[in-house]
Amino acid sequence: MSLSNIISDACQAGLPAGLLASGSPQATSHRQKTLRGVAQCTGVGVHSGEKVTLRLLPADVDTGIVFIRTDLKNGSRSIPARWDFVVETQLCTVIGNPHGGKVATIEHLMAALRAADVDNVIVEVDGPEVPVMDGSAGSFVFLIEMAGVVEQSAPRHQIVVLKPVEVSANGKKVSLTPSDQASFSVGISFDNKLIQNQQYDFILSRNGFKTEISRARTFGFYEDVEKMMKLGFMRGGSLDNAVCWGGPVQSHHELRA
Repeated sequence: MSLSNIISDACQAGLPAGLLASGSPQATSHRQKTLRGVAQCTGVGVHSGEKVTLRLLPADVDTGIVFIRTDLKNGSRSIPARWDFVVETQLCTVIGNPHGGKVATIEHLMAALRAADVDNVIVEVDGPEVPVMDGSAGSFVFLIEMAGVVEQSAPRHQIVVLKPVEVSANGKKVSLTPSDQASFSVGISFDNKLIQNQQYDFILSRNGFKTEISRARTFGFYEDVEKMMKLGFMRGGSLDNAVCWGGPVQSHHELRA
């Protein structure tokens, strides 16, 4: 799995057991990549309900993926998109810095950047959350294609899985095993006759992500909406950016894988 930030920092923070960070030129023949140009979109934050404008900009070698909160000042503006900057994971992924700056719901954008092999990019947002767009990663794939991707002069850093690593909590499990390619096997199980048990296997490629994964949309259940809103979530949620199951209102958009 490629790592788009400075490996030495991650090592100092302490990688999970079973992972090896390598940043030497001999570690990989692949070069780092960034965007050729700038791309921009405006939408609403699915949880905050705030209108947000997002800009993707090229970045220098070894910058990594860095979010800039343009509505904040000084040290709270810059937030590296690294695993050790994750501060919350309830219903979305939130990264934050020691000065209190945070950006929520980064997962669709991060997936699109990973699939496009983008290592270095500045992500400017003028609010607390990445816009949800239509509830999928498809809009971000489009933005990246519009900006273009270019190779840089420095070798790409890598995280190498040396042995199986597994984490389980509350009936959920995620595991990593050594492999010479980025492959995923994902299963879900819901007590809902329309979803039930599903399994999907996928070998990551840029085109494969675009055609098979990127247009899959966020989904939820009608009976959970009121509870989530009371907790401060889903203030910007609608049938335009999520699939809703059950209740008097059903999503009217075509379902897609």
